[in-house]
Amino acid sequence: MPKVNGGDLPILIAGGGIGGLAAAYALARKGFSVRLLEQSDAFREVGAGIQLGPNIFRALEKLGLKDEVLADAHIPPGQEMRDALTGELITEMPLGAEYFAKFGQPYAVTHRADIHAVYLKACQSNNLITLETKRRVADFTESRDDITVRLDDGEDVQGRALIGCDGM
Repeated sequence: MPKVNGGDLPILIAGGGIGGLAAAYALARKGFSVRLLEQSDAFREVGAGIQLGPNIFRALEKLGLKDEVLADAHIPPGQEMRDALTGELITEMPLGAEYFAKFGQPYAVTHRADIHAVYLKACQSNNLITLETKRRVADFTESRDDITVRLDDGEDVQGRALIGCDGM
């Protein structure tokens, strides 16, 4: 029997991309049980590069994952903005020591799959997180005490809350 407000139930997350995995890991670090439902047959990230500014590194630092992300990231020495037609330099911004001194964190670029892999590995190593594939969310209903997710195969999954991370 669930406790009031679903206290014994996991938090459900629909979507196993960067956002879903990051949410799952952050919640588990706070002691919450999490059940992540990914609709595809494997956890993978699609897309190309991603820019990582100081704010993401602050969040990664709090999660203890900053060094893992930086291991595969590139910290460029600077950025330039150029006119698309003439190639003329419009402005430039150094991203080295001066940037770090100002913001307290680096600016970096990485491949989306690399940051996804860091979050996936962290979730796989946390026993409060259950990762499930081929689990497409079709609908949900909520009550005062819990939420029920209906999967496309007809199964109902009960949780204390639902976070939609592009898996709905």
